[in-house]
Amino acid sequence: GGAILIGTVIALAASRLISLAFVRGLVPEFLKAPLILAAVIIAFGATNIVLEEAGLLTVTIMGVAFANSRLASLEELRRFKETITIILVSGLFIVLTASITLGDIMRIGLRDVLFLGALLFVIRPIVVLGTTLGSKLTWRERILCAWVAPRGVVAVAVSGLFAQSLVSHGVADADRMVPLTFLVVLATVILHGFTIRPLSHWLGITRQEPPG
Repeated sequence: GGAILIGTVIALAASRLISLAFVRGLVPEFLKAPLILAAVIIAFGATNIVLEEAGLLTVTIMGVAFANSRLASLEELRRFKETITIILVSGLFIVLTASITLGDIMRIGLRDVLFLGALLFVIRPIVVLGTTLGSKLTWRERILCAWVAPRGVVAVAVSGLFAQSLVSHGVADADRMVPLTFLVVLATVILHGFTIRPLSHWLGITRQEPPG
């Protein structure tokens, strides 16, 4: 409860002050994106000092507030966000991958492959079919959703965070979490990336004309 309250107050206050500064012309155009980036970093750090692990909630609420502020320069800020996201996500993948040794890769065995198969062909379809019951999606669309579920940097980052805590508490096989997550990410990105177009064509649910 405390984390939600503190994060919300700091996020709304920071986003409101920055929005007012933009509307009143106190910040030149070329400084708007760097100012928001600096504000996000400061808000994240300040909230974590007050209450540990509350910074992520703060910056998330700030993002929602900015997205609904209707600022004139919002599109330019979104382009900046996309650019910085690519850079940061790429860097995060490199940092997390650096923690994996050749020994970790060699430890991937049959049970890991079986887990991957269960995730792709059993768990994901059950989840999709269960959550889409009563929806307007056709069975062809549900099949596509059941197959396509690439994992990315969020899964890797979360596994890296929890793996350290689990290892420190002596949980068995906790050190296998990060390599196994990378296996899932690599397999899903490759499999889904190469099969989504042929599968959508086969199901007959591709877009006939390009948007725009």
